[in-house]
Amino acid sequence: MDRVHAAGWIMCGLACFVALGSAVAELTPVDLRTEDRANPEGIATAVPRFTWILQGNGRNLAQSAWQILVADAPDLLAGDTGNLWDSGKVTGRESALIPYGGKGLTSRSRCWWKVRVWDQDGKVGPWSEPAYFSVGLLNRDDWQARWIGYDTPDQGGPVRPEEPLAGSNWIWYPEGDPAHEVPAGKRWFFKIFRLPEGVITEATLFMTADNKAKAWINNINVCEGHEAANNWGRLYRYPVRDALRAGENRMIVEAANTHGAAALILVLEARYEDGKTVRIVSDGEWLTSREGPARSDWTQVMVVCPYGEGPWHKPMESDVYTPPAVLLRREFELSKPVKRAVLYASALGIHDTLLNGRRVGDVVFPPGWTDYNKRVY
Repeated sequence: MDRVHAAGWIMCGLACFVALGSAVAELTPVDLRTEDRANPEGIATAVPRFTWILQGNGRNLAQSAWQILVADAPDLLAGDTGNLWDSGKVTGRESALIPYGGKGLTSRSRCWWKVRVWDQDGKVGPWSEPAYFSVGLLNRDDWQARWIGYDTPDQGGPVRPEEPLAGSNWIWYPEGDPAHEVPAGKRWFFKIFRLPEGVITEATLFMTADNKAKAWINNINVCEGHEAANNWGRLYRYPVRDALRAGENRMIVEAANTHGAAALILVLEARYEDGKTVRIVSDGEWLTSREGPARSDWTQVMVVCPYGEGPWHKPMESDVYTPPAVLLRREFELSKPVKRAVLYASALGIHDTLLNGRRVGDVVFPPGWTDYNKRVY
């Protein structure tokens, strides 16, 4: 009698273990996403793509097929009806960016969807939790709005800086074709200039080179302790007031070319207490050498091209001008309870919208990167 009971308990335990293991091993889709976003509003396509992650316990589990239902009402989806799209059982292991294949979607369409999968043994798992998405305004005529902005300049705001290299030239040692290719190596540039008497309130050396450069004024390395000028696409600033003096001044620049084209461009600008400004620019009056400042083989520089021309164009300021943000405001009143509200908005630049003091949406830096000459999202 005891043996029979024991055997019965053993058989029951095995059956329960197998049943439990089978239940745990089911594959369930989770983290459903449409166009790589969770429950997005206003997607910019009528053919969205669906993605999910598989969840299950066990070894060697794999998806062998999938089925997606898409409906235009949540109660239809809850009843396992996909009136917009029922993919049926589709053999495949894909679970990322599955394109929608149902009835045509239009602007403002609202859709609910879910998915289930079959495992490696052909056993179907449970339906996922439902997900949602809506379609944005896809056609030009759908936008019943006009562009607005505020273009009046802010008289009290920062002023866009002038181009400090204006009037200067790209120069180099007279060899080959510096705009295309010259031998690699260091070249030195030298100029003697005079400054008038007076109190200098500010003095800046604006400089860049292809490929890098550093400068001395009156034997003082004015680049030491500052960012190295090693990118010809950027314009570097160096404070030099303490290195200057009334009367004769000497400036030496060491520029290095690693390969290809080579050139140096600079402007030294000194501002005086009385409002006067003195500018020393890179031009044809500079001397240059291949052997270094200790040698006397200085020769006249080659002017490669004026500032703004050649392969270097106009280097960007390291201090980028950013105008103050424009604020636009609108007040309105609603006379009825709100069942649903959607904001469709875009801008030629980054925008943020607040409604009654609360930020609208969770997208950072909308509308995302785009070339405004071609499209606006």
